[in-house]
Amino acid sequence: MRFKAGILAPLTLFFSSGAIGQYTLKIESDKHHELIKKKQTFDTRAVAQNHIQNLEFQLMADGYLSSNVDSSVYDSLEGTVWLHVGEQYQWAELSAEGIPNEYLHKSGFREKLYNQKPISPQKLSTLIQKLLMQYENNGYPFAQIKLKIDEIESENIKAHLDIKPLDLITIDTIYIKGAEINYKYLCNSIKIHNGDPYNQQLFEEIGTRIKELQFLRSSKPPEVIFKKGKADLYVYLAKNNANNFNGILGVLPDDNGKITFTGDIKLGLTNAFNRGEKLGFHWQKLQTQTQELDISTYFPYFFGSPFGVGGSFNLYKRDSTYLEVQPEANLRLQLPGNSFVGIYVKNYTSTILDEERFKWSPVLPQFNNTRKNTFGVEFLFQNLDYRLNPRKGYTATAKGGAGFKTIIPLDSIDASVYDNVQLRTNHYEISGKGQVFIPLLKRTTFMIGAQGHWLINDPIFVNEMRRLGGLQTIRGFDDQSILASSHIIGTLEYRLLLEQNSYLYTFLDYGYFENRATDNLAFDSPRSFGLGISFQTRAGIFTLSYALGRLSDGQFLLRSAKIHFGFVNYF
Repeated sequence: MRFKAGILAPLTLFFSSGAIGQYTLKIESDKHHELIKKKQTFDTRAVAQNHIQNLEFQLMADGYLSSNVDSSVYDSLEGTVWLHVGEQYQWAELSAEGIPNEYLHKSGFREKLYNQKPISPQKLSTLIQKLLMQYENNGYPFAQIKLKIDEIESENIKAHLDIKPLDLITIDTIYIKGAEINYKYLCNSIKIHNGDPYNQQLFEEIGTRIKELQFLRSSKPPEVIFKKGKADLYVYLAKNNANNFNGILGVLPDDNGKITFTGDIKLGLTNAFNRGEKLGFHWQKLQTQTQELDISTYFPYFFGSPFGVGGSFNLYKRDSTYLEVQPEANLRLQLPGNSFVGIYVKNYTSTILDEERFKWSPVLPQFNNTRKNTFGVEFLFQNLDYRLNPRKGYTATAKGGAGFKTIIPLDSIDASVYDNVQLRTNHYEISGKGQVFIPLLKRTTFMIGAQGHWLINDPIFVNEMRRLGGLQTIRGFDDQSILASSHIIGTLEYRLLLEQNSYLYTFLDYGYFENRATDNLAFDSPRSFGLGISFQTRAGIFTLSYALGRLSDGQFLLRSAKIHFGFVNYF
């Protein structure tokens, strides 16, 4: 018999919920099942009743569709439940005629996974949802799928999935509200274009795609308005400060007693013409006769294509020793999250400015005129929760190229010096950098980083080598004080996040470099440690680090500590 709840039920619940000890539950059933235990104990009566409810759900999910509680009796210390398990129903056949094979495959449907298998309402519901998702993402957001029973014989059911796609919906117009941005650029960024079939997944990802653009943000969630056979999208945008500037100017007397300007100035412009383009300018002069100029530009989705084109020009003058000129052009396939894969072509020329200084050299000098042409591939993959001050995620970039190197003999030295030197050779270059951010606790993160480069050629001259040292490579050493033909630097950094763009950090840098100047080989293992802070003010983001560094044969000395300073203003 089934217990009828009446006037005593509240009192029974009151006393049972306050009882001390365990509540005993007995289960009587018409059929044995591994989920059913004849006698169990629970902390309270409420927990026991919840167990029975879950047991019914589990039995139905296992194909016992007629399972239910026939009757139950509960008192203050124990209860008894009479449970009808019934027969296990199974699919005699489940078919899905009329649904494209591609949709079935992506949804994981195979007839052999269902035929002669127990019926699971939960599994069936999941399948229908996956199939509907395929229709929603291919122009049919109002598609309907129903299960139709064809035949029932004992506990075997033959059925099929009946689909009604309804009207095909295509994108009519995308309305941009708020910030100005080129229409084609936005369409390429969100992967939605006029005339495309409506795609629910892409619509839901619009906010994520906008977030990936450094110079834009969503002011409110996007909206869609359906009309007969068409859909209009409304995208609400606001501008982010993505342009940046930082610079330091100084004056320094030169060897002749005259005043010369020194400094380090960087300017980066993003979306200046509302097309997502990037323009960069960097001028650095830290010594009186040494300076560097770097100009770069990049235009994504060139002429509405998924490709972006860009280029850079680098000029470096090392006092009166040599001059480097390095133009580069690249073609990149844009990927989500500001990632890309691409190809590049680069020309490198290094010219000795004062050849007379090597006039009496009886052997091949460590400096020489060289010219290199390089063709290569590059990529950038990143997924950071916040670009300026990430707590979790990763970023990885790499370039690798090959080409020809030509050695141009110096006119000032005897031609016999080059007799045993191959003037035209193959050369290879590889460079890369990566960072992984691992969140710890609520406001801290652990960063593991690595960077490196390799020049593969023989001979390698000093004026071809990378210049290391400073805030961007290895801290604790003067900027560009280490010349390397190849290097690798590992970094461990622990950060305490103070605000959105502010954090304290402690770090350890450890590296290895080689200097293969002509026939000589020098190598060492620079290492450094220290602490620092990056903090935001109204003027911009300041970065300060205090670092102690040494080479393998040196010592960590307080008097040789370096203070590295960086500043970026976003506007």
